[in-house]
Amino acid sequence: MNRILLTLLLLGGMMGIAMAQNAVLKGKITDQSSREGLAGASVLIKELNQGANTDSDGKYTIKNLKAGTY
Repeated sequence: MNRILLTLLLLGGMMGIAMAQNAVLKGKITDQSSREGLAGASVLIKELNQGANTDSDGKYTIKNLKAGTY
């Protein structure tokens, strides 16, 4: 009985950790005409005041976000 209870507690704790993980938003900003990546563009999530700048290929990554729709 104690082993079953311990197992359930451990599994419940692991599920809580998995649910608390942060999301990552990645993307690429391109020029509409040439389809080339735009270096140095700013990407901002206004609601969170969190963002990133694009690299030389137009790619960006915003880390440590709560999972959701922005």
